Amino acid sequence: MAAPELAAKLAVSSTPAGADIEIDGAFAGSTPSSLSLGNGEHMVAVKKSGYKSWERKIKITGGNVNLTAELEKNQ
Repeated sequence: MAAPELAAKLAVSSTPAGADIEIDGAFAGSTPSSLSLGNGEHMVAVKKSGYKSWERKIKITGGNVNLTAELEKNQ
């Protein structure tokens, strides 16, 4: 099976910084980070202890994509 073509750079940042980034359920690094993703839909989650999880479904078709997660404190 061929590896998926890496089609885009995804830059993920968060407020506050230092949150975990998960792509399709797998740990991919900490914010801020720049990641390479293949074409198609991906679920991006940004998680940090003491804050609510932030999730977005994105569709990659190429180019550069920037995501900024504004994390809310848990009550």
